[in-house]
Amino acid sequence: EQISSETGCWLFFTAQHLTARAPFIHYSSPRILREGEEDIESIINQFNEIFAKLTAAGAMTPERCMSNS
Repeated sequence: EQISSETGCWLFFTAQHLTARAPFIHYSSPRILREGEEDIESIINQFNEIFAKLTAAGAMTPERCMSNS
């Protein structure tokens, strides 16, 4: 947040831990929210889908992956 305030940059950050039980966290700078308002919700939704798929894939053991092929 400090970096975006000091520089006025567009900053978007997401993080998700593989074993997390909660949704991913994200930060959107004031500038990106102001200038990219139409797109930021779509971007957040896309990351939600990506992290859901990655989390599901991470939970798969090699044996389970082979049985789903």
